[in-house]
Amino acid sequence: MNKSLDTMKSYLEEKYSERSHTGNISDFEQDLLKTFERFKTGIGLYKSNSDHTAWSEVVLNDSGFPEQIPCNN
Repeated sequence: MNKSLDTMKSYLEEKYSERSHTGNISDFEQDLLKTFERFKTGIGLYKSNSDHTAWSEVVLNDSGFPEQIPCNN
């Protein structure tokens, strides 16, 4: 793994440990999205509904919290 990926991995592991492994999924999404921003990855996060017929992009809103934006409406 290259140095920047190792750094990003370590950062995410640290954030995960801080959450006590029982955090709300939204907290983990927030950490992941902030990591993507911090390391300028250009990676997005997407979620589907339970039957995979609708998708949403998960983004950080103006307050820094995860928000779902429907993709296929």
